Formats: sequence, structure tokens, C-alpha cells
Amino acid sequence: MDNLKQARQTLGLTQKQMAVMLNTPLASYLKWEHGERRVPGVVWAILYLVGKYKGAYTALLAKYT
Repeated sequence: MDNLKQARQTLGLTQKQMAVMLNTPLASYLKWEHGERRVPGVVWAILYLVGKYKGAYTALLAKYT
């Protein structure tokens, strides 16, 4: 993924769902997506794993919601 918004859209998630999946406040997530803050490397690692293992984001959402 080139950017966080593209990753979120590929997963078919809302901004709030993505923030929940990443276990981060929505305000922080929005700053990452809008380029106001740098996306932590661990977020890219999580997104890589979610993309690689189908259904992983469903498991993450279930755990944090």
C-alpha cells in the first residue's frame, strides 16, 4: 500500500473502524491519514499482515470492539 487511506479503502473500512483495528484514537488516525503526523512503522507491519492473511482484520475488529 502506498498510503493509509488506500489501505483502509482496500479493506473496505471506515476511518473509525480502521482506528479501532489499529487500537488507536480516531483523532490520531485522522492525523496519520491526512499526513499531519507520520504513520508509525508498526502500523505498516500490522497492515502488511492483515493484507497477507485474509480475515485477520475481522479478528482484530472483533477483539477491539
